[in-house]
Amino acid sequence: WYRYLDNKNTPMAIKGITEMEQGYDEAGNLALEIFLDGHGQKALHADNWTEHRMTYNDQKQRVSEHWLTADGAPALYRNSYSGLDREFDDAGNVTRETYYDASGAIGPNAAGVITVERRFDENKRVVWYRYLDAEGAPMALNGVAELRQGYDEAGNLALEIVLDGAGQKALHPDGWTEHRMTYNDQKQRVSERWLAADGTPILFTSSHSGVDREYDDAGNVIFEGEQVVLGGNDRYRSMCRKCWMKARKAKEGLK
Repeated sequence: WYRYLDNKNTPMAIKGITEMEQGYDEAGNLALEIFLDGHGQKALHADNWTEHRMTYNDQKQRVSEHWLTADGAPALYRNSYSGLDREFDDAGNVTRETYYDASGAIGPNAAGVITVERRFDENKRVVWYRYLDAEGAPMALNGVAELRQGYDEAGNLALEIVLDGAGQKALHPDGWTEHRMTYNDQKQRVSERWLAADGTPILFTSSHSGVDREYDDAGNVIFEGEQVVLGGNDRYRSMCRKCWMKARKAKEGLK
C-alpha cells in the first residue's frame, strides 16, 4: 500500500495516482493493484480502471492482465480493451496476444485486433505476423491478414509480403503484394518498389510502382523520382523535391 500526501498532509495525486493497494502471488510477482481515492475508498484510475489483476508463467512473464471496475465488472483499459493474454517463445518474445472486449469476452481492442500471432528472428525482430478472429480463424485488419517481413544486413526493414492468412500471397488494398526497400549508410530509405505476386511491377495506390530518393547532409529529401507507369527507364520521371510535391498536389487537385 502507498499514498501520496502534499505539504499539508492532504492526499494528492501524482501521475493520476493518489493511493494504491498492491498484492503479490506466491512467486513474488505483482498480481493485484487496487486504485483508491486517498481515503481508502475504491476510485477510478485515469486509465479507466479500479482493479488490475495479473498472472504469470514460471519464467515470471506476465501472461494475462484484466482490468475491472469497483464492482468487479470488466473495465476498458484506456478505452481499448478489458483484458489481454500473452504467449512467449523461448527467447522471451511475445508470440501471441489475445484481447478482451467491454463484456469480458474475447473481442477487438480499439485498433480492431482480436488475436495477433508473431514470429521473430534471432535479433528479436518481427519477421511474420497474422491476425485471427475470436474463433481463431484468419481475419484481415486494414486489408492485411498476414504479413512476412525481411531485413537487410544493417537491420533495416527491406521486404514486406502480404499473405492471405493461409500463407498464400495476396493483394494489399493499396494494390501491391511485395514491397521492397533499400537504404543508404545513414539508414535513409533511398528506393522503394511495389510488386505483384509474380514479381512484376505494380502501381502503388494506382500512382507509381517505385520511387527513388536522395538526401542532403541534414537528412532532407532533395531529389525524388517516381516510376509512374509500368515499363523501363523511358517511363521513369525524375524531379527535385519541390517539383515532385507540386506535381503530386496538381494530380490530387490540391493548392
